Amino acid sequence: MMEMYLPRRYVEKHWLPSIGEKLDKIHYREPPPGTGHAELDPNTEYCEVHYDKVNPHQDPLGHLIEDSPETLVALGTGALVYAARKNVGEAILASIGSYAVLKLIKSLF
Repeated sequence: MMEMYLPRRYVEKHWLPSIGEKLDKIHYREPPPGTGHAELDPNTEYCEVHYDKVNPHQDPLGHLIEDSPETLVALGTGALVYAARKNVGEAILASIGSYAVLKLIKSLF
């Protein structure tokens, strides 16, 4: 995938604050119907941009299905563990564990 960068000032002015996987970055989304996702290192003046299939501000479930299925599986795993055991800690650990395993598998292919 080709890397694309946009100036921080442009993104902060025209894009919407968002959330993302990398917790050490500031995230922005291109306003709908756009699918751009900008990640900003707080110490730089440029945002790294990639494009998803679905904008989560328009269709959160569609975004999870198309662009982040490992997150959807992790949430489902946590919900199932909580439903079975009624233990929030175990549910969170199950979610994190399943997410980590899926990301590892995805990185191998």
